[in-house]
Amino acid sequence: MMAALKISHLTKSFGSSIVLRDVTLQIESGDLVAILGASGSGKTTLLRLIAGFERAESGDIEIDREVVASDTVFKRPEQRGIGYVAQEGALFPHLSVADNITFGLSKKLRKSRYRVSELLTLVDLPVTYADRGPQALSGGEQQRVALARALAPNPKLVLLDEPFSALDAGLRAETREAVALAIRAAGATAILVTHDQSEALSMGSRVGVLQQGVLTQMSRPEDLYRQPQSAGIANFIGDAVFLPGIARYGKIDCVLGALSASDLGLDGPVEVMIRPEQIKLIDEPSVDAAEAIVGTVVFHGHDAIVTLRLQNTSLATDITARVFSQILPKPDATVWLKVEGDVVAYPTLNATTLPRAVSALNADTPYYGSNTP
Repeated sequence: MMAALKISHLTKSFGSSIVLRDVTLQIESGDLVAILGASGSGKTTLLRLIAGFERAESGDIEIDREVVASDTVFKRPEQRGIGYVAQEGALFPHLSVADNITFGLSKKLRKSRYRVSELLTLVDLPVTYADRGPQALSGGEQQRVALARALAPNPKLVLLDEPFSALDAGLRAETREAVALAIRAAGATAILVTHDQSEALSMGSRVGVLQQGVLTQMSRPEDLYRQPQSAGIANFIGDAVFLPGIARYGKIDCVLGALSASDLGLDGPVEVMIRPEQIKLIDEPSVDAAEAIVGTVVFHGHDAIVTLRLQNTSLATDITARVFSQILPKPDATVWLKVEGDVVAYPTLNATTLPRAVSALNADTPYYGSNTP
């Protein structure tokens, strides 16, 4: 069973503190949508309002075209057909895996261990785990059992409240892949809230950014990363290099050259956003490449972050590039930099704006330069 979710103009405060501001969101049946936000942005509050654990000051929530919360309607959590997976899993330590999975079912279904084997298989756990206690499972296995428990009543909607944050990096990747596969196999509609950018981008068919209670952008993961609607969102989604530039004649001139941003609608001073992996290091000078001296090289295994000091410019800042780790530049080596692919430009009010100056979370909507279809 799956259901569409529609949220309209949702606002929630605690005392004088506004936690959510006029949030509007629509999720199609069968989608897994990720909501990305820093601590305190309102992510968990949003889930609690959808689940019915809290009441909003204003706004409507519809699940499967049925209003479950509005100024005049409020359905209790058990009436909404929602499965909820908490951050720590919250399994009952005195119950077996099977009893945890069936906890929310009727007495008859609990006694028959309704769907226990099916659900364990669905979340990629051995059926033999049914009689184990939670303490005998790893953290990732406990989270999968928590998901199985959430799926047991055939919910219309599954809410995932940062369910992988307590896991180590390797286990986190493995568990979130298993969870995503299980949700899609169950045909459920789901919302994941997280502060982890890679988690949101890898799991969500669409990703929304929640900043200070405002849903600032909702896009496909690749569009969100390549075409952020403001400098603040760009900086939050991933590493970014910001440089001052001038937009003219369909190009952006900056210290890294004349950069491509097709169909550029801006003219004059701009702030240029470049992802570090777009900056390529070459060994030979070129008329269209900027000279730089290699500073630090930080090895990350699959790639490395290189700090570069630009030469022949008055710009008093270092920039960073992300390179493959097979062949690393040596500190103090001279290299030349080229930018690959289109960049994003944001209008600036001041032509002397310094690099990385991000003045607001919601800047004016920029022009997007992108190769994304």
